[in-house]
Amino acid sequence: MPRAASTDSGAPPLQPRADRATWLALAALTVLGAALRLHGLALQSLWNDELSSVAEFSQRGFLKLLGARTPPDHVPGYWMGMYVWSRVIGDSEALLRLPSALFGIAAIPAMFALGRRLYGNAEGLIAGGITAVAWLTVWYSQEARPYALLLASVVWSAAFLIDLVRALRSGIAPRRATLVAYVIAAGAAANAHYFGVMTVCVEAATAAVLLRRRPRALAMLAAVYGAVLLLAAASVFHGIVVPAIGPGWLTPPAPADLWRLFLFFFNWSDGIAAIVLAIWALALGRSLVRRARPTPATLMLVAWLVAPVAFVYAYSHLVAPRFLNRTLIVVAPAAYLLLARALTQLPLVRVTGPALLAMLLFHLVVPLQFYARPVKEQFREAAAYLVAHDGPDHDTLVLACAGNRNYFDYYLAHMGSTRRVESRLVTDTEMAAALALVAERQPRDLWLLSAHRTCDESFLAALASRMTLVDEHVLRHAIVRRYQRK
Repeated sequence: MPRAASTDSGAPPLQPRADRATWLALAALTVLGAALRLHGLALQSLWNDELSSVAEFSQRGFLKLLGARTPPDHVPGYWMGMYVWSRVIGDSEALLRLPSALFGIAAIPAMFALGRRLYGNAEGLIAGGITAVAWLTVWYSQEARPYALLLASVVWSAAFLIDLVRALRSGIAPRRATLVAYVIAAGAAANAHYFGVMTVCVEAATAAVLLRRRPRALAMLAAVYGAVLLLAAASVFHGIVVPAIGPGWLTPPAPADLWRLFLFFFNWSDGIAAIVLAIWALALGRSLVRRARPTPATLMLVAWLVAPVAFVYAYSHLVAPRFLNRTLIVVAPAAYLLLARALTQLPLVRVTGPALLAMLLFHLVVPLQFYARPVKEQFREAAAYLVAHDGPDHDTLVLACAGNRNYFDYYLAHMGSTRRVESRLVTDTEMAAALALVAERQPRDLWLLSAHRTCDESFLAALASRMTLVDEHVLRHAIVRRYQRK
């Protein structure tokens, strides 16, 4: 890989020219990342959170997604987009995950662009390579949730903001393409998640501080963020109507959760995380020996990595728990860029850079067996087992222990079955109503599907007193039970 164009002193350089080898390397990394994201899009069943997304944008009208029915810990932008996508393109597993895969692919050149603006081509290529092969980025590129969009839009907005601020600080009118690109990227981030809104607010504050002595530049900046506000109006409206209170099941984080977040960035591997820390330590030690000052870009990335995590950690203890690995995906780019920078400051970067990427890729495919074993809750396999063993003429009742009765109905409908879940078993009221339904209907067969949740033991005991358990099929985080009338 080419050496970095900047040194450890002075301001970040303007974008260095990229030669043909650099562009070819970026193309190869993007193709590799695309293959990892598009391969096996439908290999895993949709799991609880993905089916929650499907329920949101399939069961509600487009305008209702703006209101209080949207989950309070999310903004409606992603669901509104997926509402249109599912009706125009389709709602199969692969098609529901395809937008995330495309956003995940777009994040690779975005990381190159950001690294190139902050440091140079070498850092950009390494950061783009990490984004291409890391578990975190591949996982959320194959999930029908807004986190791949959040990651890509945050990185692109940061890259275009650098161009915008540099032009304004130089007294040059920014290119129209830069203005439009930043508004779109920042608007996408704000429409993806509340943490995207937070990131855009931080970007606005940072740009305002850098341009504080230039009234005309501040006026243009205000116009830019006015356009972003219009683009993210749905999310702003939702934030006013439904305060972001966070998921009710979260608890305040412990200090050990900070290490788990770091593992989350680096393939859940203590070994890889230790190597990353060693690389950072070696690069820091070398800088201290050479008495080199950190660049403004490095200081900014350290703040990007540390400040949001510290804020959310404190907020989770003082106000409401919001510390969640997947929402803090917004700080992963800072970790990857700092690692890329550290590698370029050490000898043999042409060897150590590709070696790190090869290690992450090998760990993803072999130890983690990303494409070889079921890792998501098997809603699909549970529904398929019912369909395969169901008698069409049987008097059958289907119950479900799941977050939503429609989670299993999605698969039953796609498999051509006429069966539907008739009662959910989560609250005491629902379980009492289900037992009353069993007593009234007295079905010949009863299917009890469980996934993500565990059936209440008292309900199972009450059901066993009325019907006979004849089959129990255990899957990953899912169980299918078949009962027959005594």
